[in-house]
Amino acid sequence: MNNELLQEIDNNNFFSDFLLFLSTLKEKGGLQLTIKGNLQRKEIDYFGHAFKVDIYHRDREGKIMWPIYREDEVPHLKRIRLMCKVMYLTYQRKGKLLLSKNGKGYLTNIDKQTQYEQMILWYFHRCNWGYMHYYLDDLAKLFQDNQPILWRQLLSQKDNWIDFKKYVEGIRLYFHLNDKGEFSDRVEWVVERVIVKDLELYGLMETKSVLGKYGKIIQSLKLTKLGEHMLTKF
Repeated sequence: MNNELLQEIDNNNFFSDFLLFLSTLKEKGGLQLTIKGNLQRKEIDYFGHAFKVDIYHRDREGKIMWPIYREDEVPHLKRIRLMCKVMYLTYQRKGKLLLSKNGKGYLTNIDKQTQYEQMILWYFHRCNWGYMHYYLDDLAKLFQDNQPILWRQLLSQKDNWIDFKKYVEGIRLYFHLNDKGEFSDRVEWVVERVIVKDLELYGLMETKSVLGKYGKIIQSLKLTKLGEHMLTKF
């Protein structure tokens, strides 16, 4: 892997937080869980300040608007825990979340490139996208089951910026999807969250957006060099 790709891996905040979570388990000898098997509030607070991805809702001045009490309020943390579990890097015993033998090997025996590649490939192949996006599970499953088609199309346009609206329309036509109402478009919503924003989260895609009434509106998208590498490897 060349230096440009290694730099993109180093710059990916999700991967950095993923490693931080595992390293914290190693350093602390595990984390005590609640009766329901969730992280305790003190641990959530710790990761909230240590993570590079901001887990809090903030006002325009950057102040935290309200505290977080439960793990299920933090999708970023739940995603990391799910991926660690699916990769067999962690396990639970006697009310604690512990680093497994595989987890220790993952942290100490392989280089950063391999760590990143394994994380992404396990996400592609073994993580349940429908579980990660439980409110969009039907289309999330459809997209996960048809990754080769989706990734080949993106790779065919790897040198070009792709218009987001046209990208959504192409997916709608290919899969014969029709969920477009007068005031909402569920297909567009799912494509944005399950494909575009997830790939962007892992550093595989970049987007251009404009500020709309209710937040940023994606205008176009393009694979990063890291995205080309990983989709080709898939």
